[in-house]
Parts: sequence; structure tokens; C-alpha cells
Amino acid sequence: RGRDARAPRVREGNADVRGSLSRDVIRRVVRQHQNEIRFCFEQRLNARPDLEGRVTIAMIIGPTGAVQSATVGASTLNDPPAEACMVQRVRSWRFPAPQGGGGVAVNYPFVLSTG
Repeated sequence: RGRDARAPRVREGNADVRGSLSRDVIRRVVRQHQNEIRFCFEQRLNARPDLEGRVTIAMIIGPTGAVQSATVGASTLNDPPAEACMVQRVRSWRFPAPQGGGGVAVNYPFVLSTG
């Protein structure tokens, strides 16, 4: 009640990837977990129906494929609880192990809006 029946939308921007995993591999894993990002956004829409913006998550994927660190690299969302939720979710993701055992630095933007 009190909120439009518009569905929350999560779109991806162009990822900045430095390391031995391809953008396609990164995108595939992110899409598998996109509902987790949507959940964080939906939770906060109850408190702030006008919420929308772009959140770039900066992550380091370690040699095993586990996310070693994740932080908000940049945000126009201006909603710390939603941003913290997204970071927490990303930290639990697993990617394929990078070739050669090195780490991969990724800046992945999400564009959040109500459709």
C-alpha cells in the first residue's frame, strides 16, 4: 500500500575487469545472483519509494574464485542500508578460479529503478 505497483528493475552497466577472468564469465555469475541485489533494493523501497540510482560494487576475486573483498566503489543511490546489503551478498558469491591463480579486480555497476 502507498507504493506504486511498478516492479523494481536491476540493470547491469559495463563492468571494468582487470585480471584473467573474462567479462562474460563475470556477467554470468552476477546474473545468477541478480535476485539478491534486487532483494536488497526491494527491501529499501518499502521505506523509500522514490529510491533509485547506480551502485558500483568494487570486488576482488581471489585465486580460488571466492570474493575476497567487496565495497561500494561509487553510488548515486545514497542509501547505506541497501548498499551494505548488496556488499554483504556479493561477498558470498563464488566465481570460477582465475587462470594462473592470480586475483581479479572488478568494478560492477548496477542501475536500480522502478519500472
